[in-house]
Amino acid sequence: MEANMLVGEGDYRYELTPGWERRPADWANRDVPGIAVDAADRVYCFTRSEHPVIVYERDGTFVGTWGDAWYSRFLPHLITITADGRVFLAGDRDHTIREFTLAGELVRTLGEAYVFSDTGYVPLAGQTPRVLRGAGPFNRPTQLVVAPNGDWYATDGYGNSRVHHFAPDGELLRSWGEPGNGPGEFALPHSLWVSADGRIFVCDRENDRVQVFGPTGDLLAIWSNCAMPSQLAGHHDGVVYLLEVGHRAGTRTVFGVLREADIPARITVRDLDGAILATLLPDPDPNAPGGLPNPHGIAVDSHGDLYVGSIPFLDIYPPYRPNPRFDPECATIQKFVRRR
Repeated sequence: MEANMLVGEGDYRYELTPGWERRPADWANRDVPGIAVDAADRVYCFTRSEHPVIVYERDGTFVGTWGDAWYSRFLPHLITITADGRVFLAGDRDHTIREFTLAGELVRTLGEAYVFSDTGYVPLAGQTPRVLRGAGPFNRPTQLVVAPNGDWYATDGYGNSRVHHFAPDGELLRSWGEPGNGPGEFALPHSLWVSADGRIFVCDRENDRVQVFGPTGDLLAIWSNCAMPSQLAGHHDGVVYLLEVGHRAGTRTVFGVLREADIPARITVRDLDGAILATLLPDPDPNAPGGLPNPHGIAVDSHGDLYVGSIPFLDIYPPYRPNPRFDPECATIQKFVRRR
């Protein structure tokens, strides 16, 4: 994709900013599963490197990093930053969600490190792991968000099939969900977002859908026109940006449903009823600037600009072999500027 090429359509058109991040020359991001923006439009990249939280100004200027002491034990997944500056990091490897300040000071930990709930989940080499039953927090949690009323909601996750609802002090109020592809069931609740009116939008990734719930878990709607939805990012203009990994025709979901169409990695701009307002199709070559090499996390700033993090590496543990589909030097953090 050339630097001046646009993606999108209508009122939602975006221009790639090549080489946006200006990190130290001897650093490597490897995978960037999570990305978030604070109230000052600083960008926080949650990486699977020796520098797990890397902070940039909106123009890509390097600000600093934190979390270097614990990166190898945590396995970063998604990051959430609240309007009042609280940072929530989901740790896939140690089964916790941790709250930090913007400066990286630990405030509290939800869950007990390396203690996981009993869901029957056993990852076996060469096999697709299955969750046999829903359980309490946590088994490989994926994200925590804060609702307008202050309550917390967490998706859980790779080793579970539930959404957990917490009071603002961290007390567990309720959980819902079981493994499956029926209404209210999940096959990897991968992330979530809460609207201003309290609706909870859950990316049910392996079921190729977004499920929408009320504050206490009552099912309100299902968006079925999705292709492995990874994360939602909401904006103050009343739309959401859905990052979709895409899928190939002829593949099946974890519950055996045949996928009939080839859908590339994409970002869809939607209203809160799930209607697609615009589709952003980046470069079809995932290794090219503007391509999406296994996209995973998305954020939107106050200007409507988009930031996308990708996870092109095959291994999540050292020595971090690259997936042979992707160039190990491909961009894992990319910015798309909204053009009006």
